[in-house]
Parts: sequence; C-alpha cells; structure tokens
Amino acid sequence: MHKSSEFSRLDRINKTIARHLAMILHKEIADPRLAFINITYVQVTPDLSEAKVYFTSSLNKEAELDGGKTLCKLLNKAQKHLRYVLAQEVDLRRTPKLYFHYDTKLLEALRIDSLLKGKN
Repeated sequence: MHKSSEFSRLDRINKTIARHLAMILHKEIADPRLAFINITYVQVTPDLSEAKVYFTSSLNKEAELDGGKTLCKLLNKAQKHLRYVLAQEVDLRRTPKLYFHYDTKLLEALRIDSLLKGKN
C-alpha cells in the first residue's frame, strides 16, 4: 500500500471516529458535565490499536480553569462504554482504545488574538 493512500485511509478513519464519538457522547452520556463536549479531532495509530481524542467544552468554565483534567478523567472513565458503542456503529477490523485529551489550541488562539488586538 502506498503511503499517500495509507494516510488518506487514516484520515478518513480519524474523521469517522470523531463524527461517531460526537454523536455517541450526545446520545449515550447522561452526565451533565459532559453535555457540551466537542470533539475537535482524532488521531489513530496506523495499527488502529489506539486513538487520541482531542476535545473542548464550549460551556464548561471549570474545564478551562483546571485545563480539562476533570473532563479527561470522566471521559477516560467512560472509555470502555464509548469504545463498545463505537464498535457497534463503525465497521473496523479493530476498534481503537480511546485516550481523551483536552484541546487547548482554541484557548491559545483566543489568547493570542486578544494580545494582538490589545497591541493595535
């Protein structure tokens, strides 16, 4: 298999997992602290054994204060259930183990933007 086709395959898998996880979180998780989770992107290993899932929380100010640690713990605790439901919805040889990470890129971009606006 060519590297370019392998990368495009992984890219499609990343996007598919992100889309399905977002729907699963919306439908399956009853915890109100996880109500406004947004999956920003997913990075799957080439052997599909693991996936880093990056997320933000649009209405959770506590997440911003602790760097998303609380939400990461909650999501990683629910990882087995999320993986099980994901396996039911996505047809893959292997459903990757999910590792959740709070995505700080948006916060950093907003901070930089406010700094730049302050200098003008």
